[in-house]
Amino acid sequence: MSNIQTLSQTGDTPPPGDIVNMSPYIVGETNSDFTDIQPAIDAAVLAGYNSSNPVNIYVKPSNATYVNAITGADGINIVGLGYCFNSATGLLESNSVRVYAPYTHPDNATCTIQGISFNGQNVEQQGGTLYLENCTFPASATILYTGETTKSTVLNNCYASGVGSFFSDDTQAQLVNITINNCASDKVSASVFSTAVTANIIIDGYTFSDQITIQGDSCSLNVSNCQDTKLTGRQYPFNMNAATNGTFTARNFSTINGLGDFSGCTMVTVVNCKGDWVNTNIPDGCQFGIGSVTNVVNGGGSFFDTFIEVSSRIGFKASNPESGQAYISTTDDTETTILQVELLDNTSITLTGRINASSSTHLDACGGDFLIVANRPPAGPGVIVSTADINVKSTTTATFDVSIDNSSPAISYITVTVTGLIATDYNWALSYEKIRMIDQN
Repeated sequence: MSNIQTLSQTGDTPPPGDIVNMSPYIVGETNSDFTDIQPAIDAAVLAGYNSSNPVNIYVKPSNATYVNAITGADGINIVGLGYCFNSATGLLESNSVRVYAPYTHPDNATCTIQGISFNGQNVEQQGGTLYLENCTFPASATILYTGETTKSTVLNNCYASGVGSFFSDDTQAQLVNITINNCASDKVSASVFSTAVTANIIIDGYTFSDQITIQGDSCSLNVSNCQDTKLTGRQYPFNMNAATNGTFTARNFSTINGLGDFSGCTMVTVVNCKGDWVNTNIPDGCQFGIGSVTNVVNGGGSFFDTFIEVSSRIGFKASNPESGQAYISTTDDTETTILQVELLDNTSITLTGRINASSSTHLDACGGDFLIVANRPPAGPGVIVSTADINVKSTTTATFDVSIDNSSPAISYITVTVTGLIATDYNWALSYEKIRMIDQN
């Protein structure tokens, strides 16, 4: 049998050699061509295989495990035949292919490793391009970048756990490009890229509790469809405070501890993210883009009252517009709050909104729009600038209002309230936009 496609890759980056020959390079304890991995690689190299003419080394699970060091080669793919990781249990499968020895990926080599568990041993990448698919990195296993050659790593459906960090480097000047697709990590220590490393990292689908720290020049970090699961023990998932000229982008990101410290960035973009933003730092002078951000408060702070939504604009600080929606149902004519917006000291806010509402039978309807400008000087209280513009259209007496709530001495609120009808189910929908100006530099 020949010309069988045996490696499946996720993401936009194709594997080296989509079509490979079914190889005679079978590694296992019995009924195999080789009893260890390295002799099979060496034999494939001698046979003339490379990334233009790739071949697979198929590795069976072994009770004795594989304990000898491995050096990869261009176009020689290593495919584990056991199932490596059970995501439901969070455990290695008993029939997984476990390697208890370091793997070295040489310069100028391009190959794929699939279905291998590197138990406590490093994967050292000296250069080239390395594809890791369905691999695990338990115990102290780390992907280690060494040497000054540019290198690229693509990880698909991989899992890291145990002590140590997921990624590290030898502090030599190098360009590292990393793509992470649908992976997870529960490593104890942060992955730290030193000041000598220019790291460009793209993450799409990542559930993790460890931290990524980037300290080099002109680095980029682009994360999407990720979830931060760390409850305690560290402040935030990303740290670029020691970087220079860095860029950071987050899309569809859910965080418990804020996004991170981006003091070393010159551009930050956040789209459709939610979380507790108290541990998020965007430096003055940083260009900033934002859109569709959800305010979720978890133990202190929200998106709208921390640095992340503030950008420095020629000597003063103003937020980018933030839009949102709010919904509520009422059953009587009691005035009910549908939205509250925090108004801190040294802050002014312009809030606009449109309301649409009706009874459940649609025999009564209410709607309209409003505009309010509110200001709170040092030590408060908050005041409405001029008067609020409120335009109510109603079939009967259902209505809405906008006001300032100064009942708390520490903070004021812009409050939007709705009032329905007696003994009537009434449904309310509010669409709003707000922009804030804070204290001058």
